Amino acid sequence: MKGKRFYIAVVLVVTVVFLLQTGRIFAAPPTPPEEETISLEIGKLLTIDSKILGEKRPILVYIPDDYASSGPSYPVLYLLDGDSHFHHATGIVDFLSKLDRMPRMIVVGIPNIDRNRDFLPTRVDDFPPVAGADKFLAFIREELTPFMDKHYRTVPYRIICGHSYGGLFGIYSLVNSPGLFQAHIIISPSAYWDDFSMLKKTGELFKQTPGLKGFFYVTAAGADKDAIRFATKDFAGLLEKEAPKGFEWYYRFMEKEDHNSTFHRVFYNALETLYDQWRLSADQLSGMSLRDIREHYTKLSRKYGYEIPATKQALDLKEYLLRQEKKFEEAIDLLEFRVATYPNSAVAHYKLGYLYKAASKMDLAKTNFEKAVALGEQAKDPRLPMYKESLSLLLKKIK
Repeated sequence: MKGKRFYIAVVLVVTVVFLLQTGRIFAAPPTPPEEETISLEIGKLLTIDSKILGEKRPILVYIPDDYASSGPSYPVLYLLDGDSHFHHATGIVDFLSKLDRMPRMIVVGIPNIDRNRDFLPTRVDDFPPVAGADKFLAFIREELTPFMDKHYRTVPYRIICGHSYGGLFGIYSLVNSPGLFQAHIIISPSAYWDDFSMLKKTGELFKQTPGLKGFFYVTAAGADKDAIRFATKDFAGLLEKEAPKGFEWYYRFMEKEDHNSTFHRVFYNALETLYDQWRLSADQLSGMSLRDIREHYTKLSRKYGYEIPATKQALDLKEYLLRQEKKFEEAIDLLEFRVATYPNSAVAHYKLGYLYKAASKMDLAKTNFEKAVALGEQAKDPRLPMYKESLSLLLKKIK
């Protein structure tokens, strides 16, 4: 027995010595080399000194990664419970917009200070101590949205997204400021609150404003508590019976989700639904002329209420299809339109220069290659060496 204990002790000592020598215990974790330490930014934390609320309110702001180098203005999505959802919601916006399934947009996350006070419009059984949805809505309407419109390039298209009590507040915003947001994403709302008061007031709103327009996407989860599931279904019934003709609405029951998991899937699905006509597929584009493409974005502009240019992704895909079909003159026309629409795009100038060169229009090719180099240097474009090499080869050929 003693021999066995001695053997175990020796093994333990040897193990500890080995771990000490290899730095696996009692050692600081390794730090990455300085040149490999890179900070990735998904947004900025700003503060608004709210006179309406009588407090300083933090906000989280995400802007598209091409914001600094682009000219267009952007729709804005206002995200309630911003401290909980900013990270994954902005990831969805970035992902879908880069796939050209929705526009690039600004996201404003509104972190909570007193969630119950801000989201609940009335007190029920002395809860919450203060029901301040009226002041919180006034803060958004009179301070937050003007702040965003002043400091960022925005278009008059706003989306609000709220979950649970935040979903109830989203309905409250529709009832009390129907023109403030053009789209509402309402996830598992507490529509039962105060004897279904928001449901009743929404019905009154529909009767009083038969010309009301907008987008309304409301959901309940399979594992939501009964009060939420039944009240949300009743709300969907109200929408079906009384929503004005121009008021676009959707009700989805997320059977496999619970109250906490449902947000991510609903947010993704709602944005895809809101922008279901946005993307032009390769099959669609193959049969479309430049005139057809421009008409498509004219229709989108009418639908969303602001000017929407043809997207870079759609124009690039159409240009690729034209080159594959060897329709070079049409490709040149398309790229001229692309450059006119996005004059600060180095790659668009480069592609146009390439086609001009192939068409023996050397002066025009030179002008566009030079522009690509200048813009590429300004934007630190990783394709800059390619632009410079093409310009150099062209100059040698001209000489």
